[in-house]
Formats: sequence, structure tokens, C-alpha cells
Amino acid sequence: MPTHASITDVACSCGYLERAAADPTIPITFDRLVNEYHIVGKCGEFDTAAPIYHCPFCGGVAPKSTRDELFASVSDSEAERIWALVGEAKTMGQIVEALGPPNLDDEIPITMGALARPPDKPNVVAERSICYTELSETANLAITVYSDETLDIAVVAKYRGTRESGA
Repeated sequence: MPTHASITDVACSCGYLERAAADPTIPITFDRLVNEYHIVGKCGEFDTAAPIYHCPFCGGVAPKSTRDELFASVSDSEAERIWALVGEAKTMGQIVEALGPPNLDDEIPITMGALARPPDKPNVVAERSICYTELSETANLAITVYSDETLDIAVVAKYRGTRESGA
């Protein structure tokens, strides 16, 4: 899976990634769902998985990811349209007034974990994950509400894959 920094598009030919993923003592896994190899580990109490783009032995490119096929394509004009619906809203009350009640409202944030903190506010925690899923065929409006009532708002591509894990 070449990236903008790749200096080759020649595929891995040594088979190291396949062997490493099959060896339970090596922290490399293969996720069939997205056709990607990952280095796995822990960051505090959270599991991590970093994608591998090139074989560490032969330098060949890892297989092409199918991750993009799992998500809808959101055009710039569609993202702008959704942002315009939010307008100048800065509070959850203003967003609900503009858009109505959200389709999903979880008191414990599902996308970030209950202990998520904005990097510039170490004493602020995420308290709610809110999502509008019916504003667009291709995108959702995702909102994280923090304990100081500030918001993170994002237009995100809709998931089109299955809920089964390929790992």
C-alpha cells in the first residue's frame, strides 16, 4: 500500500509480513476486513494498531488496503452543505434547535472512550457522543460533547461495510 512518502511501488516479495502475522510471538497482525498488516501494542490501557505500509525486510509495499471501500465517498460540496446546516451553532442546544434531536446520543462516547481529553484541556473529559445519521446519504455529523460543554464537530463518511471483524 504505497503512501505519499513511498519510494517504490514494488510489492513485498519475501513473505515476512505473512510469516510474522502467523507467529503469535511477533506483534504483527493481518486484518482481512481491510487487507492490512498492523503493528499491535498497548498505549496505557488502550489497544493500538499501526498500519504497516512496507515490509521491514525487503522494503516492498504491503498489500493494497481495502479500507476506503468500506466507507462512502463524501464530496466537498456535500460536506459544505452539512457544515452549512450547523451554521454558527456553538452549543448542543443550538445544534438541536437547528437540526432537531440526534439519531444517536450516547452518554459514554463510543468513538473516543470515556477518558478522552482534548490535548489543550487536560482536565476536560468527553461525556457524550452524538450523531446525526439522516442528514446525508454519504456522511454523518458526529459531535463529541465535553464536560466544559465545548464540542468537537466532524463530518464523517458513512460506514458501508459489515460489522464483522476481519482480524
